[in-house]
Amino acid sequence: MRCGRRSAELLPRASELERRLSSRYGAERLVVEYGGVLREELCALPPGNAQQIEEAVGRRIDAQDGQ
Repeated sequence: MRCGRRSAELLPRASELERRLSSRYGAERLVVEYGGVLREELCALPPGNAQQIEEAVGRRIDAQDGQ
């Protein structure tokens, strides 16, 4: 996350990973730290972009759960 290199898919995929890790291992220290780093990255986005990412991730997870 902090390597400086970004792609259009990095934050949505990172957000999806964080949701899945949190649902399974929410109390683990590294999962909590990862979530904090991700939130920092999302807060650094222009207004509206973080919400779009979260909505896209939510739709993707819902679609996969329905399969």
